[in-house]
Amino acid sequence: MNMATKTCLPLTSRLSNLSLQQFKETVNPFCFNSFSLKSFVTFGKRCTLPVYVPHRLYGRKVKPKPPKITHFDYSGDLRILPALKQDTLLYNFQGLEGEIQGNETLERLFSVSYATADELANHRRELVKDRIIQLFGPDSELEQEIALLTLGIRQMIPYCIQFRTDKGNKIYLLKRIFKRRRLLTHLREIDHERFEWLLKELKIRYVIPRDREEHKGWKYDKRVSTQQEAKALQRKKLEDLKVKFEDEKKTFFEHKSKILAEIEKDLERYGVDKSFLDDLQVVEKETEKPHKILSWEERVKLGMTGYIKDYYG
Repeated sequence: MNMATKTCLPLTSRLSNLSLQQFKETVNPFCFNSFSLKSFVTFGKRCTLPVYVPHRLYGRKVKPKPPKITHFDYSGDLRILPALKQDTLLYNFQGLEGEIQGNETLERLFSVSYATADELANHRRELVKDRIIQLFGPDSELEQEIALLTLGIRQMIPYCIQFRTDKGNKIYLLKRIFKRRRLLTHLREIDHERFEWLLKELKIRYVIPRDREEHKGWKYDKRVSTQQEAKALQRKKLEDLKVKFEDEKKTFFEHKSKILAEIEKDLERYGVDKSFLDDLQVVEKETEKPHKILSWEERVKLGMTGYIKDYYG
């Protein structure tokens, strides 16, 4: 037994007999939160010792897990990709049913059950192309591209739901969804009837895209706030002017009523009828010289001769 073991034995025997409450009282209370009791077996005896456990996590950043994906409803697909029958012949061998029939080995080798992933993908693509050509005719390149994109999207959705940390394939899936949406928008603009027919055939829900919003930064916000403050200041000034105008209007009408009352008193004092003033105003208007609008040449001539003041009186 070495010296370290000998020195640890008395300490171990003493601490093993202490309870948690007693150990709390013996150590510094500020340091106790960093200790936890662990049980050890030393020389055939089980004892419980307080062990220092550091809680510092300097430089250790725990990455949060990405949110769990359960569906891709925003893709617009209303159905999943149906499974292929295992005894179905591949597309490249569908014209050889007479030669293959009866030979069990060839039927298995040329069926879907023994096909590779590339052969299965090619088989699905060719079936989709034939269906679109059958419905829309041979000049349906746009419809065929949309249908093939739909096939790829429905193949990738289960994979992205299962492996949610695969960001590369998720971005690729989103790019395909957005590309299909652009092509559907283009087909909707050129031929709405074929657009509706294709949606019904592929079981796709189309959402009309919103107009693109202009990017508005802090300069735009500052300009808008400044304009709003200026308009508020203008409204305040207009309200003040309206109040001032109403006060001036009130004082004007009061002054007018006083002047008219004085005029009526003067007319009564001098025995003059009110109609006399009206006739006098009519005579002044009739004797007033009409103002003639001169042309530029006439004004120049009058200015050169010096009779322009005499002309206007």
